[in-house]
Amino acid sequence: MRITELVLLGVVILISPLAESGATQVSVIDTRTKRTPLPGEFTRVSGVRELRDGSLLIVDRGEGTLFLLADRQREPRAIGLPKGDGPLEYRRAFNIFALGGDSSLLVDGQSARWLIFDGARPIRSFSPEGDKTRAIASNICGASTSGLVVGFSAFGERKPTDPRLRIPSAPRDADSIRIIRGSLYSSAVDTLATVRGGWGGGVDRVNWVNGRAQGGITLHNPGTVEEQACMTSDGHTVVARSQPYRVEWIAPNGARTQGPPLSYERIRFTEAEKRAAISGDYPGSILERFASSEYPPWPAEAPPFVRDALIPLPNARVAIRRWAAAKDAMIRYDVVDRRGVRVSTLLVGKNERLVGAGRTGFYIVTIDEDDVRRLRVFPDQR
Repeated sequence: MRITELVLLGVVILISPLAESGATQVSVIDTRTKRTPLPGEFTRVSGVRELRDGSLLIVDRGEGTLFLLADRQREPRAIGLPKGDGPLEYRRAFNIFALGGDSSLLVDGQSARWLIFDGARPIRSFSPEGDKTRAIASNICGASTSGLVVGFSAFGERKPTDPRLRIPSAPRDADSIRIIRGSLYSSAVDTLATVRGGWGGGVDRVNWVNGRAQGGITLHNPGTVEEQACMTSDGHTVVARSQPYRVEWIAPNGARTQGPPLSYERIRFTEAEKRAAISGDYPGSILERFASSEYPPWPAEAPPFVRDALIPLPNARVAIRRWAAAKDAMIRYDVVDRRGVRVSTLLVGKNERLVGAGRTGFYIVTIDEDDVRRLRVFPDQR
């Protein structure tokens, strides 16, 4: 990759040879510099969609609400649609994906319905056609300008060998997962790949507070992470695999490009690493009340990437959030091109997450000490 191309992505602070491909150079882009804060406070941002006029559609999955940030100097406002299953209604916003122009696809994860927006205006709501498309309705992980969508469904659920463990109900926690491509305009689907699920089972525990039972909780091991997929705007499906760590691109016509194995730091699950994994993005939560031994069995090593790791980027690239060690002061995102080669690394703070990218730049959520989420934008200097 030429230095002139690297400058288009942002501030390049280091260039070094890349082991995976020989001639390719890798840049390190530190997003903790030159960022602009955006107004608003959120509980859990799962998606940011940048419109052509620079305004933003923001999904707060914690609130289940879609927000519009029309002016970057003023507070965002909730888009006040009725809650329900009727026309132009939704129950709980899960995520949002760009379609063609200023059109967007909002996923209502509670009722397994889709809403189409033109800018900030809803124009259509519907349930997907066909049993297989409905099976992925709540589990969409990408869309394209042509109306293609990609999602996942469970494939194979083995019975736990430990009688304490229950079979997981979430599709991505199954033994295997099917990556399925569908369309907004038909019921036809294609199974693109079968990948490893985040199998680990669940353990039912009682939440004790001051000696009193305060309900139950099912614990899942945070160190078991599924292989994942997303879709770029031109309809290419990206599949991130973990054994070995590599990236596969599947074109709309079915052509496949499998990248080389990507190196990553091996992190063994010591007790300190287990406690850091349990805290995750939600320090102070109920999950921290339980000992690591009370969770389902731990793997020997951490996976190369975390859950919900993939973010499609402009210019036919994808960012993959790497697993961080407890001692790390920052989070790394591998930026992988259409050859499956790592071409750069994005750095964000330990309490931050990349949630989207557009013409303006990279959108990053910062979590403060009060567990409040705020958005920042790091400029894309094209």
